[in-house]
Amino acid sequence: MNRERMIALRKRIADAPDGEFDMGSFCGAACCIAGHALRMKHGIDVVPVWDIGTFEPFDLEHDAAAAYLGLDYDEADALFYARWQDAPTHLIEVTKEEGLRHLDEFIANDGDVPWVLKETT
Repeated sequence: MNRERMIALRKRIADAPDGEFDMGSFCGAACCIAGHALRMKHGIDVVPVWDIGTFEPFDLEHDAAAAYLGLDYDEADALFYARWQDAPTHLIEVTKEEGLRHLDEFIANDGDVPWVLKETT
């Protein structure tokens, strides 16, 4: 895990205006944890990604964001898809506060967080 980038990601999400965090959306005016990581990677503020053409194809965003943050596949999967024990059933129900709380836990434990994985949609 790249601790410096994870801390910067946490700050970026915390500082984002209301409505710019949505775990159910990778791109657009609001985006998920992985989307914010890729915006950081490319030095992009909040603009629809389809207007700038700098992101990786959609099917690669998980891997690209994981690599940028220094996460292995399982760590990224748990973090990006809200597969923690008390997460809501649907990704769109994850609040910014929940995302930040789990980022804090993830960073504090250097990515070694014993979350109970579950399926989310």
